[in-house]
Amino acid sequence: MIKEDYLYLRQMIRLQHFMTSNPNKYSYEALRTLNDKKENEFSVWKETMERATEKTFTDDEYMEYYKELYEQMGSKGDCSHMFYTIAANLNDDKHKVDNNWINLGASALSWKNAEERKDVVGWLGDAVYTGDNNKTSFGNDDYIADLDADNIAHRTQSGGTLLNNMNEYYQGLSGGNADTLRTEEFLKNNSYEDVETAVFDRISFNDANEDGKKTLEDLKDNETFKDTYDFLKKLKGYQEK
Repeated sequence: MIKEDYLYLRQMIRLQHFMTSNPNKYSYEALRTLNDKKENEFSVWKETMERATEKTFTDDEYMEYYKELYEQMGSKGDCSHMFYTIAANLNDDKHKVDNNWINLGASALSWKNAEERKDVVGWLGDAVYTGDNNKTSFGNDDYIADLDADNIAHRTQSGGTLLNNMNEYYQGLSGGNADTLRTEEFLKNNSYEDVETAVFDRISFNDANEDGKKTLEDLKDNETFKDTYDFLKKLKGYQEK
């Protein structure tokens, strides 16, 4: 890959990540506000895009170009997150990955073996890591990225190339009901009971409804694990259909 291609690809992957993971800051409307207020950040964004595309934009041209990109890439799964998770799932002991990593800053993200690592870097990590704000962050961008990564990795582990499996997978989703199809396939590879157990083993919460056991309902009004509750509730709904 030549340098120009690398700079373009890097910019688009970064931008897509920002658009999906932080839409409040990187939506088209947010960019228009920066332009209206004549914020310096607008010029920085435009200059970065010009370097990556090797084009020169007027402010209006850049706004129109950004709008087209946002319509294509916003409100979707986080592509960089998905590829990172696929790589972790397809990377085994023979590649000398340290499977005994201990993360003292976020013990919930530590793992004991390769199988734990594959889950932790994807859906499990998003469901248990509370971050600096003492809240899990598991938005729709992560939901799509984590489940797609898990599904594609399972297909690839069963045979075929990664590229062919990705193409077949997304062709299947393009027929409609994409969210249902990705969730149902995920649950064929990971039972809801196993997912819930893995999450509950790594988080601490009270028996809020005082029924003598910790269940999903105990997370219903838990601010720290609100996104975790939404994730599990969604999976459980599909499991029970």
